[in-house]
Amino acid sequence: MAILSMREILEKSITARSFSDFKALLDVNDNTLMELYAAGLLPLNELTEGHLQTWIANQYEKRAHTEWMALHKEWKGSDASVIVLPAHHALKRWAKHTDGATAYCLPADAKVFLFLPIKNSEKVPIRTLLTHEYHHVCRWEQLQRKGALFSLLERMVQEGLATKASEERGEARWRVDEMYPPLSKREKSLVQKQIDLKMDGFSEKSTVVMYGNGRKWPRLLGYRAGIQMVREYYIDHSWNIRKSFSISAGDILSHSSFNAQM
Repeated sequence: MAILSMREILEKSITARSFSDFKALLDVNDNTLMELYAAGLLPLNELTEGHLQTWIANQYEKRAHTEWMALHKEWKGSDASVIVLPAHHALKRWAKHTDGATAYCLPADAKVFLFLPIKNSEKVPIRTLLTHEYHHVCRWEQLQRKGALFSLLERMVQEGLATKASEERGEARWRVDEMYPPLSKREKSLVQKQIDLKMDGFSEKSTVVMYGNGRKWPRLLGYRAGIQMVREYYIDHSWNIRKSFSISAGDILSHSSFNAQM
């Protein structure tokens, strides 16, 4: 599979002011649709005909298709559906490093969503976003084959590996460092305590650790920890994309400064 075009179904939905066909095409329920809104999708009831025509003129689907074909050929990875949709206007403020774009994936369903701004920008990092989310899909497939548990540690490591994959395909390291600064000693200690709990990666608390909450948990703590663990691991190991899909999170941890045994 490849790019799943949304153009016709969005045009039809706007005219009818009904989005049931849109949800059916994506094969998502209301809860998943809310996840997509939280990840950056422009609420469908805010999408106007003018917005859509401007967005279509950007030829994002064509650009995403080109990137997808190159990525899939390079990695020889899993099949996936890539779905390109309009991004919420607010992303211009809180996703400034990606020029108002963001992405999300449903790895169990092999679906990657790219939320791209209505106003065209050649700076939108489609390659980086697609690489990052597709890595999650490929790694998820391997973990399921091995019957591995999805722990908080795995959730952190997978973000670090996906970021590393993006860097290997051209993402600037300085941009990553701006978005995900290294952890302080106190922050590192917080992470180590949670790793010891072997927390379920799907739990509410693990999500707080990953994203932060502005109080006890610093912003993007889990993401930053995963990136740091993976960087430390690859100081003494060579990068191999195929191995990155299946290497255990425990192996990454054991070769990092987050390992309590060190």
